[in-house]
Amino acid sequence: MGGGNQMATEVLLGMKDTQWRSIFQTLLRKLDCSTICTGSGLRALNIAQSRQVDLLIADESLTGASPAELVLNLNDLLPRLPLVLVTGPKVSQFTKIWKHCRVYFFGSRFEALQNLERALEAIRSNETSQ
Repeated sequence: MGGGNQMATEVLLGMKDTQWRSIFQTLLRKLDCSTICTGSGLRALNIAQSRQVDLLIADESLTGASPAELVLNLNDLLPRLPLVLVTGPKVSQFTKIWKHCRVYFFGSRFEALQNLERALEAIRSNETSQ
């Protein structure tokens, strides 16, 4: 994905676990992304509303608002914002609820890391086709 003169994708990373957040940031940097980080679901909601981010990644470690609450609020406020939701073992429950949202679901953090490049490619190709 080496961006050339393409602008970096700005990713809001909502993840309280600092060790995992660092791992995600390292991978995102390699994929030509800049990151804004928070461990608070409420702060993530405020950031998403006040800054133009291209993608939100949220996992179950968020405090203040769960990833579920965050996604539901953002779907109402910013329906075009793609979201990657790292849900742990509850992934099948979430897909039934948000099947009409622009959400990419991944069960574990490992699965999210493995599929992140594919999700970014889908987001970037959608942006260039609009």
